[in-house]
Amino acid sequence: MRKIFTGYAILLLAVLTGCTKHLKEKQDLTIKEVDGDFGITPSAHVLGYWEQRDFHTGASGFENAESVFELNGKAYVYGWGSIYVSGELWEYDDNTITWTRKADLPSSFRKHISTFSLNGKGYIVAGERAYSAVFLKEVWEYNPIADSWTRKADFPGTARHKAIGFSVNGKGYFGLGSQLSGVYSDFYEYNPVTDVWIQKASFPALGRQDAFSFSASGKGYVGTGHYFSYSPMQTIYFKDLWEYNPITNSWNQKADYPGGYRTSCASFTVDNHGHVGTGYDPINDKHKKDFYAYYPSTNVWHYRFDFGGISRRDAIGFAQNGYGFIGFGETASGDGEKALWRFTPFD
Repeated sequence: MRKIFTGYAILLLAVLTGCTKHLKEKQDLTIKEVDGDFGITPSAHVLGYWEQRDFHTGASGFENAESVFELNGKAYVYGWGSIYVSGELWEYDDNTITWTRKADLPSSFRKHISTFSLNGKGYIVAGERAYSAVFLKEVWEYNPIADSWTRKADFPGTARHKAIGFSVNGKGYFGLGSQLSGVYSDFYEYNPVTDVWIQKASFPALGRQDAFSFSASGKGYVGTGHYFSYSPMQTIYFKDLWEYNPITNSWNQKADYPGGYRTSCASFTVDNHGHVGTGYDPINDKHKKDFYAYYPSTNVWHYRFDFGGISRRDAIGFAQNGYGFIGFGETASGDGEKALWRFTPFD
């Protein structure tokens, strides 16, 4: 990776670089209170900078991104322009900074899905059918070469949405999430070769929805989110982080997420470092833009430079060609954001 500078020199480079960009959104470069979000005192671990890449300008009016998977150096964003049509799929190529519409999902539009990538193909799992309170177990596979979708074996657990998904060593992992009857902690492995799901060790903490997930160094990571129940009526928020080891089929608690209690974060992995930021702070009722990197080898979180766009929740995050990306999502005003931002890490 790019080990160009160290310490405060990198922070200075990040600030100066950001100031030279002609951006369509305001980027906070002073680490002050902006959009209701307090920044964090910089440290020697602020290694990287943000720049705005492009707005999605598809003719369909696409503006609500549900999820994303990464294949062969490109990102595939699933979402919609109208809730009354099938979900759209758009390919983003950062080399040319272009969006290309691909084959629509051949099934009813769904919200709050989970995704993972396996062996050059992308997978969409579960979700809720367009504001209907009808929850799904469907699994769809996308082949970018054929630009086609194939329905695969249904997820075997209870239908749900707002679950987590990640991939490790050629297998997909999916679990947690919720529906009207409550939240879940069960967890499953998907084998794309046999098209078979196997239940694995359940998540050891309280079940939850709106958690983040990423994979790094051959393991999966799940954190934050919230639990709710109707009897008794209660909601519990989290700032914890858990590591799943697929070899031992076991979970271990790791260092808490340093941004505090949080839901609906965006995440991605670059150079085996998980990156997590933005989201919603339920304690202070604020949309956030702070941003951190997790180092699995040392079980340490490091603060990164705050996300360059407006504070938001439910954004998508992905990695492409050594860069990280966060885009779309919802701001405190409720506006759908279509801008895509790229993060360049230096360590």
